[in-house]
Amino acid sequence: MPAEFGQYIRVVSGVAVRRLGLLLSGNSADDATAPTLTAGTGAPTAAEANGSLNQRTNGYVYRRIGGAWELLAGAAGALAANVISELTAAAGVTIDGLLVKDGGLVAAGAVDANGQELILDADADTSLHADTDDQIDVKINGADDFRFTANTLTALSGSAIATDTIAETTAASGVTVDGCLIKDGRAALLATAGMFLSTEQTGTGAPQNVAHGFASVPSLVFAVASDLTGGAFAVVYGAHDATNAIFTVTTGEKFRVVAFK
Repeated sequence: MPAEFGQYIRVVSGVAVRRLGLLLSGNSADDATAPTLTAGTGAPTAAEANGSLNQRTNGYVYRRIGGAWELLAGAAGALAANVISELTAAAGVTIDGLLVKDGGLVAAGAVDANGQELILDADADTSLHADTDDQIDVKINGADDFRFTANTLTALSGSAIATDTIAETTAASGVTVDGCLIKDGRAALLATAGMFLSTEQTGTGAPQNVAHGFASVPSLVFAVASDLTGGAFAVVYGAHDATNAIFTVTTGEKFRVVAFK
């Protein structure tokens, strides 16, 4: 005879459920081995045939496979599965616009990490993360070593930047390293916070004070002749202090004072 459905109320673990079974013949014994559709309030426990489906009143859907019940879908439209395989060979599986294919991800648009950590290596101790707004941290071997903020790369404490060459970004601008401008193969200018170069002075043959502006005694001070009109240039260094570099220079001779903080 053609297949037909049989329907009745039964009790499963003390809970009445409606059971719909597919009968393959007129023999009622087929009912014991045919897949069924059941519904109830609790998780299914009955030993139904493989291929059977059960829907709970809270929206959960189970299927019977391999002699066990497996959750197919949770509440609020959630799909539950341990494995999702592609239907068409080599096509991958697309989930809300994100293509998952051959173990990799192919995004149709921007990927939003939303401040979460991106793990890069097998033992999960090297990563990129941006849990602070407008900042990217590079973690290597479990510790943050480098940090990117707007226009700045910072090597954190204990880290170093190793390179054979540092080239200027803007042509003819040189590269400034901690206040020292290195340009065209030479140190062109030291920051005024660390170096003082005076205007041209004229020797008087007596002690002269030249203010350096450091607010501390300079570590190194010297006078450089700028115009030897008299043919002789003698310098006597005084006791420099936190305000002035002190020199006695031959009368009439021109010089400049150089001081380092």
